[in-house]
Amino acid sequence: MLYDCRLQLACLGITLYITWEYISSRHLKTDFRKLYISMLLTANIYFLFDMLTYYMVNHQDDFALWTVDLAHRFFYAAMDFLIFETFCYAVVLLKNVRKVGRKAHALMMLPFELCLLGSSFLPIRYDKSSYTLYSKGPATVAIAIEVAIYLLLLIIIICRYQSVKVRKKLRAVMVSMFIMVVIAVYQLLVPYMLVTSAAVVMLVLSVYMSLEDAKEYEDDVTKGFNRSGFREMLDYEFEHEEDFIVLSVIIGNWTELTDMKCGISPEKALSFTGRLSEMLGSSVYRSRHNSVSYIIVDGHMLPDQQEIQAVIDECYEDAANRMQPKITFNMLHCPEDAQDSRKVLEKIYSAALSVYRDTVYFDEVTGCLNRNSYENDLPWIRSRVGEYGSAVCIMIDINDLKKTNDTYGHKFGDELIRETAELIRKQFSGIADVYRIGGDEFLLIIPNADSEDVTIRLRQMETERKAVVLSNGEKVSFALGVAHFNERDENIDNTIKRADAIMYANKRHSGRMRKSENSTLQKNKKADIIASEN
Repeated sequence: MLYDCRLQLACLGITLYITWEYISSRHLKTDFRKLYISMLLTANIYFLFDMLTYYMVNHQDDFALWTVDLAHRFFYAAMDFLIFETFCYAVVLLKNVRKVGRKAHALMMLPFELCLLGSSFLPIRYDKSSYTLYSKGPATVAIAIEVAIYLLLLIIIICRYQSVKVRKKLRAVMVSMFIMVVIAVYQLLVPYMLVTSAAVVMLVLSVYMSLEDAKEYEDDVTKGFNRSGFREMLDYEFEHEEDFIVLSVIIGNWTELTDMKCGISPEKALSFTGRLSEMLGSSVYRSRHNSVSYIIVDGHMLPDQQEIQAVIDECYEDAANRMQPKITFNMLHCPEDAQDSRKVLEKIYSAALSVYRDTVYFDEVTGCLNRNSYENDLPWIRSRVGEYGSAVCIMIDINDLKKTNDTYGHKFGDELIRETAELIRKQFSGIADVYRIGGDEFLLIIPNADSEDVTIRLRQMETERKAVVLSNGEKVSFALGVAHFNERDENIDNTIKRADAIMYANKRHSGRMRKSENSTLQKNKKADIIASEN
């Protein structure tokens, strides 16, 4: 039997390989996927019955006629299913067709049902040629008619629901259906040349190669699904699930995190996605460049956000990274918060944009406005200063920040920065925005300022500074530069430059003072040591 069915065995091997490769690879769980798996499994069943019927026909003396007839009818049924599934495969591509009523669906199934009845009960005749025995008759003609009807329906649907996005894919299905028509007609005219198995392989391959490109939905970084796949899956869930949750994990500092200076690749920045996918029981969807999303269905309990954060933090324990992602969680209850995939994507985009703005305009360490915010606000500040005709600029620079970082580590350096920012905010909150424009520099611009009030606040800030002691025992120290906007200044930019120059002059002076104090302390220590020895 195996020798007699060489063609069918080769076709079966090809289709089994495609089935295994498709099911084992990461594909979306959609109607599209289910139909294609069904097509592949039906094709495998078809080949098995093709081998059986071929062997039975050529060895009729060894089998009762009713067993040969039954095997043929199962073979025809598999062919009917394959033709119908190919048609449905094309219909699924046209989303508008899904909205048609039950009568239209019943009409689409009618040719399949009639052909299934015909191939089950219409007579089959067996003739002998110089090559082999072959079957023909009304049951065989029914299959050719079914293919022709579905091809005609497909052409009508494409003309009715034309879409640029799916036109190429639909053409591939039409070519497959046309192949089936040609083979069916050819089989009727030259029945002793059994080529239906090869035709089915051509059908499966044409659909697989032209339509099922797994890379179309694959994200290169996360190895999950990209935005197109995310949208496809959302469409599927909205059609099949009553309610589900979309959890998005947004990295606010994505640009800084993946900057070349930080040495963190996008893959490393999103290294937590696989762990989180296992935890949530959901595939990974790259919904935006700086966010990934998970679709929680089937009543799965959503873990606490602290648990999710803990999983993410575990992936960033390596101190060499020097920076951790600033994570924000966004949760959508569908369809309550969003009624379709477009709304979901819009809300994720809005959340990601909001997080981005917070990250871009606010300093992560201190919570103050950062340099981006300063440069963005500068035109508005110029306008206000020009309107009032007066302003005070205060430039503040932390002393010995580099020394603190080198001696005690960046953790204590960040503490020094935060304490300095807190001292400034405590005195000037409500009358001025505090900008951190550099690693150790802060800037305040107070339009229409009361000079006496500013002086009082600065003195109070200096008093409180002396009382602050860091966790490593060090004191907070910084240099000040204060400049008033006057008639000689063309704009506030000149005032800022003068405040900067005054601040550096004070910094140099305080630096000399600290060196002198340290030198005196060293001399006193030496004198104490000598006195104790004597």
